Amino acid sequence: MNIIKKHGIEGAPDLVVEILSSSTIKRDKMDKLKTYAIYQIPEYWIVEPRTGILEAYVLQGKHYEIANIFQEEEPVASPNILCLSFTMAEMMSKIPNLED
Repeated sequence: MNIIKKHGIEGAPDLVVEILSSSTIKRDKMDKLKTYAIYQIPEYWIVEPRTGILEAYVLQGKHYEIANIFQEEEPVASPNILCLSFTMAEMMSKIPNLED
């Protein structure tokens, strides 16, 4: 909340979530991983909408390491955002049929 200002956001968020598409997979899984580490964003999540899998990366020093892979009924958890409460099955049931 401390980065939200009257005229916009100032500073890095605690979490960035990317939704993969076939046209951005390389950029999301390689380039953005490096860029967000430079800006010291504590967590980076990548969601694969076709499979309903969430890859959770946590910043360790200057690089991200995969902390967990969530799917189906497994509760999604974050070491930095303790109030999370959902499963990927719940999330996926709320989105429409995906088409390219």
